[in-house]
Amino acid sequence: MRGGLTGLSVLLPLLLLVPGCATHGGPGQKVPGETLNPPSGTLAAPGKKPVGPPRSQASPMVSSAPPMLPPCGSLSISSSKREVEFLMAGEGVMGKTASDRTILDLAEREAISRLDRCTGIARMLSGFYDKTHVPDPGDRQKIFRKIKRALDLDPRFRVVRESCREEGERRSCQVVIEGTVRRLRRDPAFSIRSMGIGKSGVLQEGETMHIRFSLTRPATVYLFNVDERGRATLLFPGHLGEEGGIPAGTPVVIPPENQKAVTLVATLSSGMKNHVGHIWILALEGRKIPKAEDLWKKSAPDGTLPVVGNFFGGLLPKVSPPGKGGGWSLRVIPYQIVGKGNASSGKGPGEKL
Repeated sequence: MRGGLTGLSVLLPLLLLVPGCATHGGPGQKVPGETLNPPSGTLAAPGKKPVGPPRSQASPMVSSAPPMLPPCGSLSISSSKREVEFLMAGEGVMGKTASDRTILDLAEREAISRLDRCTGIARMLSGFYDKTHVPDPGDRQKIFRKIKRALDLDPRFRVVRESCREEGERRSCQVVIEGTVRRLRRDPAFSIRSMGIGKSGVLQEGETMHIRFSLTRPATVYLFNVDERGRATLLFPGHLGEEGGIPAGTPVVIPPENQKAVTLVATLSSGMKNHVGHIWILALEGRKIPKAEDLWKKSAPDGTLPVVGNFFGGLLPKVSPPGKGGGWSLRVIPYQIVGKGNASSGKGPGEKL
């Protein structure tokens, strides 16, 4: 295909290029007594800055013993049932020469990270990421941030308390934040089990790629090859298969191994020694993504694959629209393509993410 992600091409009886592949052929009112259990089906997330009054620029209060909150602070479900209200503390510790502002920012990040753990978001996001091959130690966190932003999972909060104190050669600061975060439910029994790509996620240039996975429930499935900028090439449905419905429990291979009309081949652009990409599998129970559904029907007869220009901002949010039910899940499979004779799995100088 012409135009798409660097790294994958689809081969019909003609050559298609897919980036990364080549294809040949205000807080709601609290509900008294209703606290949030952290089941894996509830998702909350960090990130957005306060929606309340702007943080005071005054120096933080100095305290020898700031009041302690339980490890998971206070969590409750809003009256609308769509949000979690929280009061959460975080602590930062650095050398005594560090500025209070630097330590307070560290404490704020810790409070948000603690919110992730206590509401179950960390566990859920981990289930969305295939760790078979991680080309970059920070890759998983980058993907998590993209998912949270796309699904509107960043908390809205304000800082209600800041305090700092010295402890010998160290200085510690505590931040307490309060706010709300969207509740995101997903049945933990509904998941996508992927079997990696290539040899532990590494493909030699020219190697044929097969994407293997299974579902725990029947669903409509879409496969995208997505680059760092959010440009996504639709792999399935389309030339690699015209039906998006996948049964539960049956191992699925795309493209099928028993046919040669369409294949997915690892390719590198001229001058590149190495490429890192991501396959995104989106599965929806009993519904479809309209924009994606229209896309695959427009697959060109010459094998050109359809492209979404704004995957993270335009298409991914449709997987879990606020206020609507329906099971859904997703899976991100990182992979790496290396040039022939290049055994290194590290980043090459010409790598494009």
